[in-house]
Amino acid sequence: MEETIGYEALFSSEEWESVDIVDWEPHGGGGVKHTVTVVAVDDGYQLGCDQGDFFDHVSDVRCAANLKRLHEEFEAVVVERTRLER
Repeated sequence: MEETIGYEALFSSEEWESVDIVDWEPHGGGGVKHTVTVVAVDDGYQLGCDQGDFFDHVSDVRCAANLKRLHEEFEAVVVERTRLER
């Protein structure tokens, strides 16, 4: 059995593949629960955190759901994407 450390266990390998990021970093802290809202817009999905420290736009609903979970669980933000959004 393979060991995981925290964030790795948050997603299955398929879910990790759907998140188009190269790198992310923990952000925030302070023990306050962050809640991310996902809103469908004409060209994809906008994500925004109720704490005002996270905003993103993606075209894929699965990626949006996974980024929401990543931020809410670890207060993480995207540092670098694997490809540009159109």
